[in-house]
Amino acid sequence: MNIAEPKSLIMIVDDMVDNLKLLQTLLTSNGYRTAVFPKAELALRSIESTSPDLILLDINMPGMNGYEFCKIIKKRKNLADIPVIYLSAMNELDDKLKAFTSGGIDYIAKPFQFDEVLARVSTHVKLRQQKIELEKRNAQLQQMEQSLEQLVIKRTEQLSASNTQLKASQNELHKLNLELEKRVEDRTIKLQRSNEALEESIRKLKQDEEAGRMVQFKLLPDPEMEISGFEFKHFLQPSLYMSGDFVDYFEVDDEHIVFYLADVSGHGAAPAFVTFLMRSFINNRLTNYWNKHEYIILDPGKLLASFNKSLLEEELDRFITMFYGVINIGSNTLRYSNAGHFPFPFMVTDNAVRQIIHKAPPIGMFEFSEFTNSEIVLPDTFNMTVFSDGVLEIIEEKNIKSQLDVLENDTLKYSGNFKKLISSLDIKKFMPLQDDITILSIKRG
Repeated sequence: MNIAEPKSLIMIVDDMVDNLKLLQTLLTSNGYRTAVFPKAELALRSIESTSPDLILLDINMPGMNGYEFCKIIKKRKNLADIPVIYLSAMNELDDKLKAFTSGGIDYIAKPFQFDEVLARVSTHVKLRQQKIELEKRNAQLQQMEQSLEQLVIKRTEQLSASNTQLKASQNELHKLNLELEKRVEDRTIKLQRSNEALEESIRKLKQDEEAGRMVQFKLLPDPEMEISGFEFKHFLQPSLYMSGDFVDYFEVDDEHIVFYLADVSGHGAAPAFVTFLMRSFINNRLTNYWNKHEYIILDPGKLLASFNKSLLEEELDRFITMFYGVINIGSNTLRYSNAGHFPFPFMVTDNAVRQIIHKAPPIGMFEFSEFTNSEIVLPDTFNMTVFSDGVLEIIEEKNIKSQLDVLENDTLKYSGNFKKLISSLDIKKFMPLQDDITILSIKRG
């Protein structure tokens, strides 16, 4: 774990004394200074003099809660840029989205994971320090440019005003040109140094993105897993450090298995964040099922419709394609729904391949979208493969039909041999990728 800069001051606001002591001990032992407050009102009175670099803020507190505290400081110009990370045991999607819309920059669920707390605090402290440094350098460069422009204007006016001293003016102009060349040279050197500093900042940002990638990949299921006689395998290659694609498969109970593959529009950290929200939404539905509150986890159409409504209400300006399936072990059936996901899944059985076609709009695109269910009886022996649309970017045929023919032939040819299927695509040849590529395989027999 990297030791933080000694000047980094973290304000901790939580009405639970044990939480304050725990976080204070964790942060001070890793090089941070801390200012702890058991009430939001006390923290608000001290924030001007404390001037923290980051705030860890509990949501539910007596008196002023975390949302109210955050909204107040975000309205103050001198405090608005201080990053706020919410702390809460509430894991509902609505709670998390409310945290971000009220001004929070991140969210840590209770109980705390020490490595997660340190990683998130370190990332946002570094980002704020780099932002302040870049703004300072930009202001200095702008001031230098304005001074240089003013000097040129002044010299030009002096030369134009004295026709009788043409020779002297020409000498002065020559002198000015030499001076300008020297200033340009000096400024070029400064710009080069600034660019080097910027490149170093970018390198550090990439390191932070790599940490985010590690967190995201830890949320994925095992690359190979057997559940009640079904073999699940997946492959995911992001185009950037973090992926807008996501895949999962898990056992709901003794009779049901859920799997899905999703693709969020865009690339990088923003769509990756939406995958976190999506996984949280589905995990909450699973928890509600276990608690006998609802059965939507087993109804693909209803689950996609519910997530569509939630995504539109939050106005995140993102849409998601998703294939969601539920295997009923007792009835040997697959119930599924498809929210705009393409290409359609391929099903191989008895040395033949077909696509499982089901059409509906992507999630988060229209309020009026409807998501229905389809159901098939599963063969005793089969291999089902689901691709994200990024795979089409690396198939060199010129039209969609020819690209789908390639996928269909490869899926049939390498049915049951997932590694050879991946190798046949020769993905490394097309690095860096234009889009994330994810492949999910479900096999029995």
